[in-house]
Amino acid sequence: MTASSSPDRRLPRWLPWLAGLCAAGVIAATFWATKPSRTPAQARVESVAVAAFVPAPGADAATVAFANGLAPQVRDLLARTPGLEVPADAALAEKRVEGAVERAGERWRVRVRIVDGQGREVRSRTREWPAARESELAFALARDVTAALQLPPPKVEHVVR
Repeated sequence: MTASSSPDRRLPRWLPWLAGLCAAGVIAATFWATKPSRTPAQARVESVAVAAFVPAPGADAATVAFANGLAPQVRDLLARTPGLEVPADAALAEKRVEGAVERAGERWRVRVRIVDGQGREVRSRTREWPAARESELAFALARDVTAALQLPPPKVEHVVR
């Protein structure tokens, strides 16, 4: 017997490459599985500026004061909305909220428009609201804006009813 009877046990050249590829796949799968999931509202952050609400022509002093105070209230409520940024500079916002206010007897009539960066109207709504419940109007308008942008409503601790 001149030669040993054991066969040649060399590994194929492609086997280390296959092992490396499998290891990379396991690492990638682990990274993908542990990555936090995001909801659509978290994935994309909208930005909106709130312009001053304009009182109707010939409005009395109470209507002018109410219109002047309504925009900051809406702005503050929108700033509490997850997925929405309200920059101080309107030029930095993707969209703009505009409003017009008039008194119609014992009701407030408020028209709110959402306008994109090119000045095109995205959505508008006119709300009639009882003057006796005017403290709730800003929240209702902010809720309308967030619904139009398909975002959750503003987070507030307490709303006067």
